[in-house]
Amino acid sequence: MNRHNNSGWQLPLCRPGPLALLGCAFLLGGALGAAMGGLLSQESAAALGEFLQDYLTLARDGQIRPELGSMLWEQLRFFLGTAVLGVTVLGVAGIPVLFALRGALLAFSTAGICRACGLPGLPGAFLLFGLPALLWAPALFVAGTQSMEGALFLLRRLMDGGRSGPPPYSVPYWGRLGLCAAALCLCVVLEYLASPALLALAAQLML
Repeated sequence: MNRHNNSGWQLPLCRPGPLALLGCAFLLGGALGAAMGGLLSQESAAALGEFLQDYLTLARDGQIRPELGSMLWEQLRFFLGTAVLGVTVLGVAGIPVLFALRGALLAFSTAGICRACGLPGLPGAFLLFGLPALLWAPALFVAGTQSMEGALFLLRRLMDGGRSGPPPYSVPYWGRLGLCAAALCLCVVLEYLASPALLALAAQLML
């Protein structure tokens, strides 16, 4: 009985199969996003560079501050999509696609800034995108790995006629999802509070 309870609370990251799959999907999406960002035309890169200069100048002067609501939606939409797909068979394909998309957006934003601003854009992109990613990525991968296991269970049950045992949607399952959601919200709040300093530092590096 104790062994069962302990395994129920075991972190999904301890089981490498789904984690490796989502990690590969994230990296593949990142590679595609970086390639697309690096292939921006001269005209598009110049327009992006002008926009970044205007945006960072206003941010440095304290005239721009990101909206907390939009920042929350940007992060939680991937978590919510992962959580919903985790209770359907569609999650077997849908969750890796979501992680590939998340990696592509992150890498495309970074590569686009580097394409528009050159080498000085790299530290600025890290401050704006890479540093927050160090906070939200662990929570997203815990939720994604667990949801991937749930979707794989449903696929096995569909294929073997319901002989796969009890479903994994237990109290620990939903508890971990709740903790991941809380961690992501905390990451967004921290990023929101730090955004003036991060934007000001990025402006110093890139302008």
